[in-house]
Amino acid sequence: MYMVYQIECSPIDKSDYITEATFFDSAFLKSVADYVTQDIDTDNEAENLFAQTEKHGGKCNRTEKSLSFPAEYSRSYFKERFYRFKELVKDMCSIDLQLFCHNKILSSKIREVSSCFNNRDEDYVYSDGEIETFDEFVRSISPGETYYLGGIVAYK
Repeated sequence: MYMVYQIECSPIDKSDYITEATFFDSAFLKSVADYVTQDIDTDNEAENLFAQTEKHGGKCNRTEKSLSFPAEYSRSYFKERFYRFKELVKDMCSIDLQLFCHNKILSSKIREVSSCFNNRDEDYVYSDGEIETFDEFVRSISPGETYYLGGIVAYK
């Protein structure tokens, strides 16, 4: 199971937290997730997000459920995948036309390259009524700005 974290630029009232119902008629439920559930330990999932944020140099205030990200955060977050991305692209540059035309392994490598850049099979962020991958969120953060965690749902 992966999570959808509601993250906004201002504190979120509990009455405005995302729920399963937020996604009933959404493209997310039709194209990414088979189902969405609130049947999770949200305190534990919030702690997982805080730990991931701190692992890459971010700051968290668990009491106010806030996060902030230094300018170096995205570099730390993407570093391992960046090197894997370069390795895969280098390998793919060595293929010839015959392999390009007949090698099914190439398809899996292309999917892996895509996942290195923007992993659509992991956590998502819901903000201002829009949903994006966690990778897209990291690329859009404003360093030093405070973000607030709201509702959390799981999806599969």
